[in-house]
Amino acid sequence: MEPSRSCSVPALLLSLLTLATLMASPSAYVFYVGGRDGWVPNPSESYATWSSRNRFQVNDTLVFKYNKSVDSVLVVGAAAYGACNVSGPVQRMDTGDDAFRLDRSGPFYFISGSSDRCAKGEKLLVVVLAVRNKPPPPSTPAAPVTSPAPSPSPLSPPPFTSPSLPHPHPHPHPHPRPRPPPRPQHRPHNFPRNLAPCFSSVAAGPRGDSDLPVAGAECGGDSDRALLRRRRVSPPASSSPPSPPSSSASPGLKASGIEIASVFSLLSMVIFFS
Repeated sequence: MEPSRSCSVPALLLSLLTLATLMASPSAYVFYVGGRDGWVPNPSESYATWSSRNRFQVNDTLVFKYNKSVDSVLVVGAAAYGACNVSGPVQRMDTGDDAFRLDRSGPFYFISGSSDRCAKGEKLLVVVLAVRNKPPPPSTPAAPVTSPAPSPSPLSPPPFTSPSLPHPHPHPHPHPRPRPPPRPQHRPHNFPRNLAPCFSSVAAGPRGDSDLPVAGAECGGDSDRALLRRRRVSPPASSSPPSPPSSSASPGLKASGIEIASVFSLLSMVIFFS
């Protein structure tokens, strides 16, 4: 009993060391063959189905758990796998907790060390995929070459514009009111002395007309009459027609005309008799 214990301890340590080494690799995975059932005949899930559900790659590890007193694991070729031939295996494992590293791509064949157990389905085919190529590091895109920004040109001062002054509003000049035209004034006419007798029987018209009646026998001759006609004085023209005299002013004008005629008559008589 003592020699068996001494042999099992180094084998267990070797298996643990192998598992630790494989587990330390970040790209390797550990697969427990058969799951909870382990390495047994007539498993609840066939090993072919279990293998098809997993993807095996290089450096992954297979762990076989079984009862070493009655069973073992053999690594064989394709022919021995199909015939459950246990003679001349490639490798034999019998520790009951064996770890096998898949060190290459391609198929691996495993059968039980007992031909009867192999015939009951205790055999496994694993196909290892090719080595995973590490994706190349993403190439850093070259920074686009940007042309230097043009230096800002000195800003030209804006054109000077004189402020527009408000136009002075012309002061309205008061329009002079038109003065009323002067009213005509009746002045005594200056007649020559030799025509004075003609006014002895003069009577002024109602408007102060210059066409004065002349006493025919008492006035001078034809020359005197012609001179009297030429000296007829017409009232000064005005821009606006004279306003007709009111009815209240007519008696005064008539009285002043009579008085003037009387004065001229007296003066002419005095001159005549002198």
